[in-house]
Amino acid sequence: EGTALANIGVLHLKQSQPGEAIDYFEAALTIVRKVGSRTEEGMNLGYLGIASLGLGDLCTAEDQLKQCIGIMEEGRFVFASTFRGFLARVHAEQGDLDEARVVLNAAEAEVRQGSQHMMLLAEMLCNRARVEHIAGDAAATNGALEEAESIASALNAGTDSELGKTIAAVRALS
Repeated sequence: EGTALANIGVLHLKQSQPGEAIDYFEAALTIVRKVGSRTEEGMNLGYLGIASLGLGDLCTAEDQLKQCIGIMEEGRFVFASTFRGFLARVHAEQGDLDEARVVLNAAEAEVRQGSQHMMLLAEMLCNRARVEHIAGDAAATNGALEEAESIASALNAGTDSELGKTIAAVRALS
């Protein structure tokens, strides 16, 4: 039941409805905590963090993402890197560009170690491009986007894919 609720929350996130997504992630979180699934707890906290970021609630997003990453690190899940990318965006939005880059560098290095995680790397590069855009570094923004586009091409992820849409949204910022 918790997984089904989380999946509905993810759909709301993909439809740019973070407020609605939060209701589902909170309900899912209650269930997965009762059954003791730490992995699912971490994932739901991460998604809550992404939704809170989408609403501009940076303090809540930071707290939820840090909790998520802590849980993910317990199990050494590669998805921790994905949530680190969003935490870096929170730091950038808060004006702490140095911390954003520290978080991104660590997450990127982790993802680059596993060539089977190219989609995660492309998503991470999109988060780097957003951070560099906030920092006003057009060259770094474009470099990150070009690498993400190269990966998308290698993965045959077209402009209508989730990755293609993410790249386009970040491109539209510059």
